[in-house]
Amino acid sequence: ECYDNKMAFSEPESVYCADFSSKLLADLPGGTTKLTHVLRLNLYNNKLSNWPLSISQLVTLVQLDLSANKMLQVGSDISKLQYVRELNLSKNLLTE
Repeated sequence: ECYDNKMAFSEPESVYCADFSSKLLADLPGGTTKLTHVLRLNLYNNKLSNWPLSISQLVTLVQLDLSANKMLQVGSDISKLQYVRELNLSKNLLTE
């Protein structure tokens, strides 16, 4: 089960899938770093223009969807996400 941005923080240590899609987010919700076991994070269709710095703390991520945002670049700390096997960055403003 995927939790939305309201339910995910009631028991963050038990969340393995978080769906924060289409919430008009310009940054990650506060407390996202408490999702210490999250494997899948969906941030599709938001207003993220910068790489969320705190995302690098979600070291358990396997699947990350940042598509349909306004991102101009990917942060260098993406290398900390060593378990990510699926990364969707489509429909952004990336140039390189």
